[in-house]
Amino acid sequence: MLARIAASLDRLVPLPPESVNPSGYPAYIWRGQGLGVARAFSPLPLDLLTGIAAQKQALVENSQRLARGHAAHDVLLWGSRGAGKSALVKSTVGALQAEGAEIALIEVAGDHLESLPALFGVIVDIPRAFILFIDDLGFADGSDTPRLLRSMLEGGAEARPGNAACT
Repeated sequence: MLARIAASLDRLVPLPPESVNPSGYPAYIWRGQGLGVARAFSPLPLDLLTGIAAQKQALVENSQRLARGHAAHDVLLWGSRGAGKSALVKSTVGALQAEGAEIALIEVAGDHLESLPALFGVIVDIPRAFILFIDDLGFADGSDTPRLLRSMLEGGAEARPGNAACT
Protein backbone atom coordinates (compact mmCIF):
# COMPACT_ATOMS: atom_id res chain seq x y z
CA MET A 1 0.00 0.00 0.00
CA LEU A 2 2.81 2.46 0.90
CA ALA A 3 4.58 1.71 -2.38
CA ARG A 4 1.42 2.63 -4.33
CA ILE A 5 1.08 5.88 -2.38
CA ALA A 6 4.75 6.73 -2.98
CA ALA A 7 4.39 5.97 -6.70
CA SER A 8 1.30 8.19 -6.89
CA LEU A 9 3.13 11.04 -5.17
CA ASP A 10 6.09 10.66 -7.53
CA ARG A 11 3.74 11.00 -10.50
CA LEU A 12 2.15 14.12 -9.01
CA VAL A 13 5.40 15.77 -7.93
CA PRO A 14 8.34 14.08 -9.63
CA LEU A 15 11.81 14.43 -8.19
CA PRO A 16 13.91 17.09 -9.92
CA PRO A 17 16.21 15.69 -12.59
CA GLU A 18 19.68 14.83 -11.40
CA SER A 19 22.14 17.49 -12.47
CA VAL A 20 25.15 16.42 -14.55
CA ASN A 21 28.78 17.31 -13.83
CA PRO A 22 29.35 20.90 -15.04
CA SER A 23 32.98 20.22 -15.90
CA GLY A 24 32.65 17.29 -18.28
CA TYR A 25 30.73 18.49 -21.37
CA PRO A 26 31.00 21.28 -23.94
CA ALA A 27 27.39 22.47 -23.58
CA TYR A 28 24.47 22.19 -21.18
CA ILE A 29 20.80 23.04 -20.85
CA TRP A 30 19.63 24.59 -17.56
CA ARG A 31 16.26 23.10 -16.71
CA GLY A 32 15.51 25.37 -13.77
CA GLN A 33 16.57 22.79 -11.19
CA GLY A 34 19.55 21.04 -12.74
CA LEU A 35 21.92 20.87 -15.68
CA GLY A 36 21.33 18.52 -18.56
CA VAL A 37 23.80 17.74 -21.32
CA ALA A 38 23.14 19.46 -24.64
CA ARG A 39 23.11 16.56 -27.06
CA ALA A 40 24.82 16.92 -30.44
CA PHE A 41 26.51 20.25 -29.72
CA SER A 42 28.16 20.92 -33.08
CA PRO A 43 28.72 24.63 -33.65
CA LEU A 44 29.54 25.99 -37.08
CA PRO A 45 33.09 27.18 -37.74
CA LEU A 46 33.30 30.92 -37.02
CA ASP A 47 34.60 31.73 -40.49
CA LEU A 48 31.33 30.51 -42.02
CA LEU A 49 29.46 33.32 -40.28
CA THR A 50 29.78 36.35 -42.55
CA GLY A 51 28.47 39.90 -42.57
CA ILE A 52 28.80 40.28 -38.79
CA ALA A 53 32.52 40.93 -38.38
CA ALA A 54 32.23 43.63 -35.71
CA GLN A 55 29.78 41.63 -33.58
CA LYS A 56 31.83 38.46 -34.01
CA GLN A 57 35.07 40.16 -32.97
CA ALA A 58 33.45 41.78 -29.91
CA LEU A 59 31.84 38.53 -28.74
CA VAL A 60 34.99 36.45 -29.30
CA GLU A 61 37.24 38.93 -27.47
CA ASN A 62 34.80 39.20 -24.55
CA SER A 63 34.51 35.41 -24.33
CA GLN A 64 38.29 35.01 -24.49
CA ARG A 65 38.63 37.36 -21.49
CA LEU A 66 36.11 35.26 -19.55
CA ALA A 67 37.88 32.01 -20.50
CA ARG A 68 41.19 33.46 -19.23
CA GLY A 69 39.61 34.28 -15.87
CA HIS A 70 39.31 38.02 -16.47
CA ALA A 71 36.24 40.20 -16.15
CA ALA A 72 33.85 40.00 -19.08
CA HIS A 73 30.72 41.88 -20.03
CA ASP A 74 27.25 40.50 -20.45
CA VAL A 75 26.25 40.75 -24.11
CA LEU A 76 22.90 41.50 -25.68
CA LEU A 77 22.60 40.30 -29.26
CA TRP A 78 19.52 41.53 -31.03
CA GLY A 79 18.17 41.20 -34.51
CA SER A 80 15.51 39.52 -36.55
CA ARG A 81 14.79 35.82 -36.32
CA GLY A 82 17.28 33.80 -38.32
CA ALA A 83 19.98 36.49 -38.29
CA GLY A 84 22.52 34.11 -36.75
CA LYS A 85 22.60 35.26 -33.11
CA SER A 86 22.41 31.72 -31.69
CA ALA A 87 24.87 30.41 -34.26
CA LEU A 88 27.35 33.15 -33.33
CA VAL A 89 27.20 32.32 -29.62
CA LYS A 90 27.59 28.57 -30.20
CA SER A 91 30.37 29.07 -32.76
CA THR A 92 32.26 31.38 -30.42
CA VAL A 93 32.20 28.81 -27.62
CA GLY A 94 33.11 26.02 -30.03
CA ALA A 95 36.06 27.98 -31.43
CA LEU A 96 37.42 28.72 -27.96
CA GLN A 97 37.03 25.07 -26.96
CA ALA A 98 38.95 24.06 -30.11
CA GLU A 99 41.77 26.37 -28.96
CA GLY A 100 41.85 24.54 -25.62
CA ALA A 101 39.95 27.07 -23.52
CA GLU A 102 38.09 25.77 -20.47
CA ILE A 103 34.72 27.24 -21.39
CA ALA A 104 31.24 25.79 -21.79
CA LEU A 105 27.86 26.98 -22.98
CA ILE A 106 24.78 26.80 -20.77
CA GLU A 107 21.48 27.50 -22.50
CA VAL A 108 18.90 29.08 -20.20
CA ALA A 109 15.29 29.47 -21.31
CA GLY A 110 13.81 32.92 -20.69
CA ASP A 111 11.20 31.43 -18.37
CA HIS A 112 13.93 30.09 -16.05
CA LEU A 113 15.42 33.48 -15.14
CA GLU A 114 14.19 33.27 -11.55
CA SER A 115 16.30 30.13 -11.08
CA LEU A 116 19.59 31.78 -12.10
CA PRO A 117 20.80 31.98 -8.45
CA ALA A 118 20.48 28.17 -8.25
CA LEU A 119 22.52 27.84 -11.46
CA PHE A 120 25.14 30.21 -10.06
CA GLY A 121 25.38 27.94 -7.02
CA VAL A 122 26.04 24.94 -9.27
CA ILE A 123 28.87 26.55 -11.25
CA VAL A 124 30.52 28.92 -8.75
CA ASP A 125 33.30 26.54 -7.68
CA ILE A 126 33.94 24.94 -11.08
CA PRO A 127 37.35 25.94 -12.52
CA ARG A 128 35.88 26.71 -15.93
CA ALA A 129 34.21 29.66 -17.64
CA PHE A 130 30.55 29.56 -18.63
CA ILE A 131 28.65 31.51 -21.26
CA LEU A 132 25.03 31.59 -20.08
CA PHE A 133 23.05 31.76 -23.29
CA ILE A 134 19.58 33.18 -22.67
CA ASP A 135 17.87 32.45 -25.97
CA ASP A 136 14.72 34.14 -27.31
CA LEU A 137 14.43 36.64 -24.49
CA GLY A 138 11.53 38.99 -25.04
CA PHE A 139 10.42 42.13 -23.24
CA ALA A 140 6.66 42.61 -23.41
CA ASP A 141 4.98 45.77 -22.14
CA GLY A 142 4.24 45.46 -18.44
CA SER A 143 6.51 42.42 -18.06
CA ASP A 144 8.77 42.03 -15.04
CA THR A 145 11.40 40.30 -17.22
CA PRO A 146 13.75 43.29 -17.64
CA ARG A 147 13.73 44.05 -13.90
CA LEU A 148 14.17 40.38 -13.00
CA LEU A 149 17.05 39.93 -15.44
CA ARG A 150 18.82 43.07 -14.21
CA SER A 151 18.42 41.90 -10.62
CA MET A 152 19.82 38.44 -11.41
CA LEU A 153 22.80 39.82 -13.32
CA GLU A 154 23.69 42.63 -10.94
CA GLY A 155 23.14 40.44 -7.91
CA GLY A 156 21.91 41.23 -4.48
CA ALA A 157 23.68 40.24 -1.31
CA GLU A 158 25.33 37.39 -3.19
CA ALA A 159 27.22 38.29 -6.35
CA ARG A 160 27.13 36.33 -9.58
CA PRO A 161 30.18 34.08 -9.96
CA GLY A 162 33.10 35.58 -11.87
CA ASN A 163 33.27 32.54 -14.16
CA ALA A 164 29.95 33.36 -15.83
CA ALA A 165 28.78 35.91 -18.38
CA CYS A 166 25.36 36.12 -20.02
CA THR A 167 24.74 36.41 -23.72
